[in-house]
Amino acid sequence: GAAAPILGASNTASIGAVLYRDYLFLFEAAGLILLVAMVGAIVLTHRKRPDGARSGNPAVRQAIARVTVDSKREAPHFYVAVDIDMTKAMSFRRDLNDELDAEKRVSVNDFIVKASAIAIGRHPKFNSFFRDDHLQMNASINVGIAIALESGLIVPGINGCESKSLVEISVASRDLVARANSGTLRNDEYSGTTFSVSNLGMFDIESFTAIIFPPHAAVLAVGTVKEQPV
Repeated sequence: GAAAPILGASNTASIGAVLYRDYLFLFEAAGLILLVAMVGAIVLTHRKRPDGARSGNPAVRQAIARVTVDSKREAPHFYVAVDIDMTKAMSFRRDLNDELDAEKRVSVNDFIVKASAIAIGRHPKFNSFFRDDHLQMNASINVGIAIALESGLIVPGINGCESKSLVEISVASRDLVARANSGTLRNDEYSGTTFSVSNLGMFDIESFTAIIFPPHAAVLAVGTVKEQPV
């Protein structure tokens, strides 16, 4: 039979058809992306070093380790996974990128960020923080993107994703990664995130589980897009 591109996404649930208003794009899947659970994404890359050699900033790595351990111990983790038919998404991406300048072309991750913002807008409790005995609801949807640097992992965010178009998210994402690597991110881009996405698809990882990034209520872990018979 025919093969369709499938996206592996863990920590997701309830995705239905989402009509992307700017481009009349139908994001098909099996329930509304990401909605379910206390899950997260902290992923570190490992690079081969000579025996005994140290790399990066030890203080940063210690902070990452401390946050990870505390989150896993203190936050309830509930994992959900779903495969998403990306046929229309990939077709739309090709058509859109054919019309865009190179610096504005959209990635699969840009689609994920935009779909996440749409889904969270419909289910705002997934954009909240748990504070002692209550939920703190956040009006702005600020999606953090896990970025592995030499000094360790950071999760800076694209602020106001609910009001950004797909192309605007693409431009903002490129700028965020460039400034993360140059060390010129603003403090609010580190501390203001309300939801996170971790995507290992570029490494051909099909699926993975993750650790919540506190104080978020949910995080989406995304695997690669692959051809699969249907």
